[in-house]
Amino acid sequence: MNSCLLITSTFGITTLRELLLTRNRQRAELIDLLFNLSFYDRVEVKQLCVDTLKELCSLKYMHRDLRQKLIEQLNECVLPKPPPHFVKYRKVTDFDETLYRSGIHLYLAILPLDTSLLMPLAQVYTKASTLLKKIMLRSIENSIKAIGMDNKDMLQMLEECPVGSESFVARVVHLLTERQTATKEVVSRIKKLHETRKTDVRSLIPILNGLDKEDIVRILPQFVLKSTYQNSVGLVFKRLLTGRNADTGEPTLSAPDLIYEYHKVQPTTPEEFEVQTANLHELLDSRAMTRETVADGIERLMNLNPLPALFYCTLVIVYKKYPSLDSFLGNIVQKVIAKDLSSRDEVTRKAFYRALNSLKTVAYSAILTKFTMEEFEEFLGHCNRTETLLALKEFLPTLSTHQQKNINSAIVNIIKDRDEKKEKSRDEKDRDKEKERERIRLDRRDRDRERERKERRERDSR
Repeated sequence: MNSCLLITSTFGITTLRELLLTRNRQRAELIDLLFNLSFYDRVEVKQLCVDTLKELCSLKYMHRDLRQKLIEQLNECVLPKPPPHFVKYRKVTDFDETLYRSGIHLYLAILPLDTSLLMPLAQVYTKASTLLKKIMLRSIENSIKAIGMDNKDMLQMLEECPVGSESFVARVVHLLTERQTATKEVVSRIKKLHETRKTDVRSLIPILNGLDKEDIVRILPQFVLKSTYQNSVGLVFKRLLTGRNADTGEPTLSAPDLIYEYHKVQPTTPEEFEVQTANLHELLDSRAMTRETVADGIERLMNLNPLPALFYCTLVIVYKKYPSLDSFLGNIVQKVIAKDLSSRDEVTRKAFYRALNSLKTVAYSAILTKFTMEEFEEFLGHCNRTETLLALKEFLPTLSTHQQKNINSAIVNIIKDRDEKKEKSRDEKDRDKEKERERIRLDRRDRDRERERKERRERDSR
């Protein structure tokens, strides 16, 4: 063995290769030697072991023995303590990351060449320690991508997923679909696995665009309402908006469709509504959301009855994000007010009035021309009354004569009364200031006269 570890390790391992090819009676011991060398902490030695093993595995009469040894060493990784040959070159007594990586290195190198090794790998994962599972999930990328999703052994593993290896399979599918759309075969197997094993809903993200619209609508609330899955929401939106269905070549849900379905999700607690509102920003900030698609989505939402409270949050976000849609939003507000406001619950009414306050001049025309006196008073109760009335007073002259005639006279009186009271208050303050100035002037005049009389008396006395 020492000759294999000299600086001329190429020659040593080449010699070992020749012995493996010619010494049939010693083959088992020589295979053990080759596998033991893979634990030596030198990159060039490890690579030589991989290259030699790949070459030998291509030989039919050696493949069976080598495959058996690969599975044997993989299973040794789940023993309570590392076997002696694992630690021959290191003074350790327990498994650590370095030992685990060395233990699976040869296996993963041969995996793309012999994909029948996929199922044993998944089976070992079910018995692995937490550390080994993490290392396996991080280390399989190159091997899995080299195999691809059309491989029959890959499809068999997805279909017959060993109990306990669901997270391993989820990682595999994620790697397979990073740059490719999931095939029908992969979609059907992962969907079935989710339904039968109740796997984490995040395992469906890689196959979202392969699901039916009904399936997507069914699982969407789990992502947009549950705080547990918030780190995955951005990826869900990206998959839905940029991915393509394998059959149609188009997204299963268009951008306007997604806006519409998102608003149909009904939160049951204030916490869920808060999470849904936060995710709304993520949705509308997606690159696929142009002003045209957003406007289309809002138009579709107008068909909902009643309109959800989230709709009004959307209007505010769109107002800030797309200034060119101000006229469109103004028309939407007029249509919303035309609906029966009294039929809405308190939460929705509050959201509506707060949105109007945020929309400012975009909503002022509709507020003045469409609100009844009762609705106007209720609106003022949800904002700064003084500032709003002053803003409306400044906005009023911008309306056409026809529009001004359509304003409820009581609303006009509130705005004008406010202005008259302000003018009256200003006049009273001005009169008080004038009186004070006059008092000071007269007081100064009297003091001057008294001083002059005193000076005359003093002169007369002298």
